[in-house]
Amino acid sequence: MAEFLLSNMWALWLIAAAAFVALEAVSGALVSIWFVPGAVITSIMSIWVKNFTVQIIVFVLLSAAFLYFCKKYFKRNSPDALDDTSERYIGKTAVAKTDISETEGKVLLGDVYWRAVSKEEIKEGESVLITAVNGNIFTVDKK
Repeated sequence: MAEFLLSNMWALWLIAAAAFVALEAVSGALVSIWFVPGAVITSIMSIWVKNFTVQIIVFVLLSAAFLYFCKKYFKRNSPDALDDTSERYIGKTAVAKTDISETEGKVLLGDVYWRAVSKEEIKEGESVLITAVNGNIFTVDKK
């Protein structure tokens, strides 16, 4: 088997590509997917270019190029993973579902109950204005 792989490097590169696919399937974190096209193209190239050093260099350069261009494309066309969408709640009106104090309370926004705090005492049933969001806790004021 080892003799076959050494005389048919294209098969070794295809096995490497399959291993990178399997690694990506297990991790799911876009860690090794960049190496798959590099390994496949190097496999095709290895049919004519027998020098293993050249094959390694081509593989590394192709993988780096795929990584660079794909990361550039995905970064430009996908939302920022760290985008803080909680700011969309600021300025919205909710209804106090419990009395709200500086340390505890609940409000209803749409059909979702949220923890809420306020510098002033707010009674159950009053309308409130969301002024800040800290994690999953709204800071609210009387409306």
